[in-house]
Amino acid sequence: MNSVEFHKITSQLGEINWNQYYSCVCEGRLALNPHLSYCYSVNVDALSGDITKLAEQISGLRKQLEKSSDDLRTQFSPFLTSASKEVALVKGDIKEIEAMRKDLAEYFAEDPKMFKLEECFSILR
Repeated sequence: MNSVEFHKITSQLGEINWNQYYSCVCEGRLALNPHLSYCYSVNVDALSGDITKLAEQISGLRKQLEKSSDDLRTQFSPFLTSASKEVALVKGDIKEIEAMRKDLAEYFAEDPKMFKLEECFSILR
């Protein structure tokens, strides 16, 4: 995943109010939610894996940067700091989504270990 893909994913996630989806499901208002098609097209496990990989890449770049010249550290340090903060925010969002997934599984009397948001939203669309 390159920085353009990361920016696209994080900006799309930032535009989504995940609590809105959860409340719509619990209140039975799925048909009224115009963004539902996006919900069933996002694979949370894949997104989580991509973010973990990106965090590892940022960490690797940070280690390389420590061995670089002062000029490079000055130029790239703010970017890596910003990228790390963005990754941390997305990780927090993914944890929140995971908690909502478990709540939805309980609400629908499903096994939380087997319950997938993508399948749920696909069925309910």
